[in-house]
Amino acid sequence: MSEISVIMSVFREKTENLKLSIESVLCQTIKDFEFIIVIDDPDNEELLRTVRDYARNDSRIKLIENTKNIGLPLSLNKAIEHLNLAN
Repeated sequence: MSEISVIMSVFREKTENLKLSIESVLCQTIKDFEFIIVIDDPDNEELLRTVRDYARNDSRIKLIENTKNIGLPLSLNKAIEHLNLAN
């Protein structure tokens, strides 16, 4: 079980900026972490495809797809609800 969790919510970021952000997290020195990404723009197919590809290729990534835009605070709270917490 990971002791470190990284949460991110994405809405309408440019694909290149999103990729740079994800790569930055994945390339950290510490490798044992979970990375929870919430998609807060379910209509953005390019955004969904990009994050799904990363999640498919890296088991540390957990993808959460909102069914509608709920905003940053609620999306981050949703990510926190999915943390893999140690008992």
